[in-house]
Amino acid sequence: MRSYVEVVNMTNEIQDLQAIYQEIDNEKDIISICSFCQNLKDTEGKWQEELHPFQIPPEILLSHGICPRCAKKYYPREYQRAISKGI
Repeated sequence: MRSYVEVVNMTNEIQDLQAIYQEIDNEKDIISICSFCQNLKDTEGKWQEELHPFQIPPEILLSHGICPRCAKKYYPREYQRAISKGI
């Protein structure tokens, strides 16, 4: 059985995590960066080679993803399956 202090600490941690998630969800300022080639997906959903992570303002969060070119190169079967499903 957990002590009262442990339960309070866990509750506080959960509330902190929920606040962080809500802040990220509200901002919607998350840009994907390709895990392979480091290209960035702009706010219009297009992958850009000329952007560099250091050009991104600090209030924008980076999230790892994979660009279509690298998906086709490194995961050809999954890429074809996604294309056939219209993803």
